[in-house]
Amino acid sequence: MKTLPMLSIVVPVFNEQDSIPPLYVRIREVCDGLGLLYEIVFVDDGSRDRTFSVLEELHSRDAKVKA
Repeated sequence: MKTLPMLSIVVPVFNEQDSIPPLYVRIREVCDGLGLLYEIVFVDDGSRDRTFSVLEELHSRDAKVKA
């Protein structure tokens, strides 16, 4: 049986390839400190840069990241 997250952080992004990695790190630091199950949901609003590729890379390393 899959355990559902208690907290979902939803982040809209548009052409944010450079700012996603540091934002992700900071969100992880804060959420890990809470001791709750959580997920980070990035919603790409049609970016034309590498935003979605960056999100795919994060997801491949961390199942808590959804895109």
